[in-house]
Amino acid sequence: MSKHMFRIKLVVAICLCTGVTNAQDGHYWSSQYGTTSNLLSGVVIGSVNDLGAIYYNPGRLVMIDNPSFLLSTKVYQLETITLENALGENRDLKDSNFGGVPELLAVSFNMKSLPKHRIAFSLLTRRQSEFDVLVRAQVPLQEIPTPTAPELITGEVKILTDVKEEWFGVTWSFKASDKVSFGISNFLTQRSKSNLFSVRFQSLTSADFITIFNRNRDFEMDNLGLMWKGGMSLDFSPVTLGLVITTPRINISGNGSYLYEDFFTGVDIDGDGVLDKVFSSNYQEDIDAVFRSPWANRCQRGKGHHPFQC
Repeated sequence: MSKHMFRIKLVVAICLCTGVTNAQDGHYWSSQYGTTSNLLSGVVIGSVNDLGAIYYNPGRLVMIDNPSFLLSTKVYQLETITLENALGENRDLKDSNFGGVPELLAVSFNMKSLPKHRIAFSLLTRRQSEFDVLVRAQVPLQEIPTPTAPELITGEVKILTDVKEEWFGVTWSFKASDKVSFGISNFLTQRSKSNLFSVRFQSLTSADFITIFNRNRDFEMDNLGLMWKGGMSLDFSPVTLGLVITTPRINISGNGSYLYEDFFTGVDIDGDGVLDKVFSSNYQEDIDAVFRSPWANRCQRGKGHHPFQC
């Protein structure tokens, strides 16, 4: 069998064996923890040298000299989100927020009776973002109104997304030798998210005919879960290697609510030439809310303070 055919069969076999997996909604470079990690955009899996190791590579924790306490410096950022052509050609929706980026608070302990072990406790804000847009419009009277054309149209579009996720962690790290160490971080995660999409339009014709179009979609959820990060570190100074595996999230509890509303009158919804009247409303609460995350792995090699992705 040629090498080319072997590679093709290997790729096909991997594809056939791969089941449905959960998507990732965040990455290592979206939030950084610790001074060095901020400077290197989180590319420190193999070379983290502060208590950011509880997140980047728990196997490195025991290799760090005196990492007793870490409080991430408060860093502020300006975040701008733009939805191009959201309301039509060259009509964008834009929102800007100025605030603090995710933080890390961590403290570690050495145990005299177990010199090769180290324990750390941590609290980090894994994700915090908000997008809030409200657009109102009013079209004035036409110069030559007709009985069917609207003289006045008013309306608004509101889009709101708010996400916050906190991790509470306990990390254990073990030094197998002067060059090899292992570790695991246990995280209790708390995630809340809310989404709102609301559209409201009204029109008035010269014949006093009123058209109304109201649509609302609103959901909120809170979820509590567990996840683990296992890490290994190889220190062959000045070259270091790191490998981290993140488990899927195990859901402990979750609760959510959902609002669905459609109120139409004088609107041809299905395009059949007949003006429809719709009154539809559905509100549900105490819904089981489950948040899923996939397996993830990340490896890295570094030389001094110059890490390289592998």
